[in-house]
Amino acid sequence: MTGILGGHRAHIRWNPNLGLLEWWERDDDKIWNYGGPLKRQGFIEAAPSQAGVERKLEGLCPTCGRVPKKKTPPGPPRKVKTWTIAVPADSEEGTAVLDTYINELGALMGFGDEPSRLLRYHVLVPVLEWVMQSRVEFLADWEAE
Repeated sequence: MTGILGGHRAHIRWNPNLGLLEWWERDDDKIWNYGGPLKRQGFIEAAPSQAGVERKLEGLCPTCGRVPKKKTPPGPPRKVKTWTIAVPADSEEGTAVLDTYINELGALMGFGDEPSRLLRYHVLVPVLEWVMQSRVEFLADWEAE
């Protein structure tokens, strides 16, 4: 963030002791004031924890400790309905934008072989559920932009 003559009024600084990015702002007296860590940062372990290694050896998820879901053979096809959405088709190719988000989120979520119409549903439902559960923070971020 730049200010009037005199340069920057804010910056982001890496704190190596905490492993976090921090926000700093300069006041009118040219004193830098700490604004806090940036949102949604977590502490990242340099090496896997011993508990995580033990869980993996036991066949459990090394992060959460749960038994991984086993793939079950597909059952009979479910009845389906079609739900459409209008997207821009000019210089902004709306279908490409949405497909990129769906495919990238689907890969992050562990989906792989689903047909695209099922992938869209199985990605959108938990993502929209997460937004609803985090709606206060979501709206704060939305209004900040």
